[in-house]
Amino acid sequence: MTQTTRSCLDCGADISHRHGNTRRCETCSAAHQKKQASRNPDDSAKCFDRNEVDECTSGKLRRLRCSKHYKRAVKAGVDLSPPPRSCLACGTVFTPTRHDALHCSRRCTTQTSYQRNRRPDEARLCLECEAPFPLTRADRLTCSRKCGKRRNARSRYKGIRDFVCAHCAGAFQSGRSDALYCSGWCRKRAYYAANRERLIADSIRWAVAHPEQMQARRRARRALKRGNPGSVGVALRDWQRLVLRHRGCCAYCGGQPETIHMDHVIPLARGGRHAIGNVLPACPTCNHSKSATLLVEWRHQRKLPLAA
Repeated sequence: MTQTTRSCLDCGADISHRHGNTRRCETCSAAHQKKQASRNPDDSAKCFDRNEVDECTSGKLRRLRCSKHYKRAVKAGVDLSPPPRSCLACGTVFTPTRHDALHCSRRCTTQTSYQRNRRPDEARLCLECEAPFPLTRADRLTCSRKCGKRRNARSRYKGIRDFVCAHCAGAFQSGRSDALYCSGWCRKRAYYAANRERLIADSIRWAVAHPEQMQARRRARRALKRGNPGSVGVALRDWQRLVLRHRGCCAYCGGQPETIHMDHVIPLARGGRHAIGNVLPACPTCNHSKSATLLVEWRHQRKLPLAA
């Protein structure tokens, strides 16, 4: 049976004659142990129970004792908790849980750090609004939390780019790489166009399953027609004359739908009156889209000219 040839990790010398778990030759192993010892300095000279008779174990201290004296103290039941001391920030006497603790609470630690880094005589320009502000902290870059949030939000985007809306084909700018629509209105209309049949079927199904709520809606609308100031009603003759004046077309988009809806220019829900002076013929699409919004608001959402 032949033995596998192994080499030292540092110098490459043959170490086949050494133990199977050994990775270095004698010289490199001694140098490596010396290097590791330099990384972990020996604090045994600071041991609290150090004496000339019993030598301390080299290495780091634990509760101000070397490993050997620490085990003896624990076995003997010695209280190893650090003695009470005064807080550097508020002066309160407290019993620390660590030997290197200097403050009684996290608040005092933050206060000391704030006072150490505070530079009231110096000023710095805000990286967001470029306004000067007093430098209360050495690592502060913005004048306020608002500017800091705005700067962090801008850093998450790769830059403002130009896009074309997938619904209205209008140009818009956005910092998101997956932007498809220029506004929330276009996003909703695109979703409705893609799922129109399903949404209508769901609406009809809901109306059939909740007849009491549908009746409550109709009663509320009839109450608005009767209760709003100036609601005198719309006569059938006046309505037919108004539709004929518009030649059977929608007053908003100019289309000629199969059915004409009576749309209130100022919605009843916004205090509009049910009278011939407040109604216009509209196609179902424009009527449902306008809903309970004012004409100016609706045209602004659809990005249409304000003048009809």
